Amino acid sequence: AYDLNGEYENALKDFNRVIAIEPANVAAILGRGHSYHMMGDFDSAEAEFAKVISIDPLEAQAYVFRGNMYASHGKYDDALADYDIDIATDPNLGEAYAFRGVVVRLQDNRAKAIRAYAKAIELVPDNPEPYYQRTLDNAHLGNFQEAEGDLKKLRELGYDIGKRVTLDRLLERQKGFRNINKP
Repeated sequence: AYDLNGEYENALKDFNRVIAIEPANVAAILGRGHSYHMMGDFDSAEAEFAKVISIDPLEAQAYVFRGNMYASHGKYDDALADYDIDIATDPNLGEAYAFRGVVVRLQDNRAKAIRAYAKAIELVPDNPEPYYQRTLDNAHLGNFQEAEGDLKKLRELGYDIGKRVTLDRLLERQKGFRNINKP
């Protein structure tokens, strides 16, 4: 629970205790890697994720965690490679598609990102995050009807009102920019 509360040093102590008893405990090693990443220790996190993969090459979560770490450090190609391995390992997990979409957007390919979010939504339709991300990209591309449809779905899912208000404003602003630039 420490890692969920941002208490990563305490989480590390707990993970280390488990690993001392069970050196191949994949969940504890993953948790330790995640804690290192959140504390900014990239090298230790990468080593932990590699250790998990050496123990269980089919552990999809290791690829997602490592992909997220790579993405946060601007190593987009490495992140995408890990998400692709995750998808190949378990094509029914929507989170890798959602994270893939964010990274592809960072590479300035919003249309491809939208396709990744669509797959994430297909697999996990009650997860609001891909709808949120897809709304941003559709609004940016001028696909306002699609963006408004995702906003409606976000409301149905009870998505955080602060983000929804921001999205509503963004959508209106993007529409305004499009109208100004019309011949």
